[in-house]
Amino acid sequence: MKQGEKELGVVVSVDSDEAVVGMYNVTNGASYFIDGEEINGIKVGAYAILKQGRNRIVVTVLSEKVRDQLNTINSKEFDNRFHAQSIQRIVRVKSQGVIKEGQFSVTSSTVPMVGNVLVSASSEDIAAIFSRGVDEEKSVTIGRSLMENQPIRIPINDFFASHIGIFGNTGSGKSNTLHKLYLELFNSPYGNAALGKSIFAVIDFNGEYGSGKVFGKHQVNVFDGAKRKILIDENIFFNANVLKILAKATENTQSPFLSRTLKQWEEHEKNICSDMQIGLLKKCLQRCDIALVEEWRSVARDVLQENSDDKIDCMNVLETVSLFKGDTLSYLTNAGTGFINQGRSLDEVSSLKKNDNSGKYVSCIPSSDLKLEAIGQELEERGKSLDLFDSFLVFI
Repeated sequence: MKQGEKELGVVVSVDSDEAVVGMYNVTNGASYFIDGEEINGIKVGAYAILKQGRNRIVVTVLSEKVRDQLNTINSKEFDNRFHAQSIQRIVRVKSQGVIKEGQFSVTSSTVPMVGNVLVSASSEDIAAIFSRGVDEEKSVTIGRSLMENQPIRIPINDFFASHIGIFGNTGSGKSNTLHKLYLELFNSPYGNAALGKSIFAVIDFNGEYGSGKVFGKHQVNVFDGAKRKILIDENIFFNANVLKILAKATENTQSPFLSRTLKQWEEHEKNICSDMQIGLLKKCLQRCDIALVEEWRSVARDVLQENSDDKIDCMNVLETVSLFKGDTLSYLTNAGTGFINQGRSLDEVSSLKKNDNSGKYVSCIPSSDLKLEAIGQELEERGKSLDLFDSFLVFI
């Protein structure tokens, strides 16, 4: 037994992880003073300890009642009144875990047994339960336990260096909890070091921290998005996970596409890569898919900043490409009408041009007629002046 620890009762029956404890006389006090420390008594909802060898089984008190051992219903002198010298206090407890060598763990391998002695949970026990036995010098106190009125501490390094989540209904105190966590950190002996080496940013949609005085003496810079804005490095947006969220990309189709596109774009040094764009155009022309050709022209016009009805010089011939009939595309040049057959390479003498004199089709080189090289050069020059967002959008 710990020095000064007061035995309050003993287990008289066990049912799975629950036990019934018969309390000793005069053990119904709200608290006790032992060695100058106030220890809470046994009450519903509070923690208590069942001693079992070197283990200290942590239990919560579920219920309590009294039993008159002399004045029972079967007694001839039953008068429905309790007698001070004959009643016994009975409490029911439930096992929550075990404290072994100062460390608390949730386990079902250690359960109450008849004869285990019940004692109040000490401040060290509460610290082991709530604070996992953290070193007081390297922790901050964020409150006190409701039933035991014992301080609750969290370790600075382990807690603030990891991800945390605070969940609860509206008005349940999530914002106050977050404020308390960081206010205690800033006011601790480690506060200046934390503020000197780290940047703390609070994204506050409801304006709860907007006064700038919520953290007391500590300087708070408020960026409201209108008068003052906080600058964010644009590269933060070019992350696969961020793009998936911003684009609301589906997991099985759009997300893999975004990831592959981003990887290729970075491999091309975040440039639109005109060679790739012209290669894509050739594929569209080769397939004689006029819908894809029109879409490509639309994107190209935006990149080359056509702001009027005047045609961009390098795009003049390409603008005339249209479906001729069947699987053939036609285009207009100064020399007449040219045709592109489906499936034929544009880099070879493989397409046909109508000879006005004979009425027959003759071989031609459409890649030259369509001025694809000039379009590629214009795209490359324009691509160098695009910002990262426009460059990535064109690349997609």
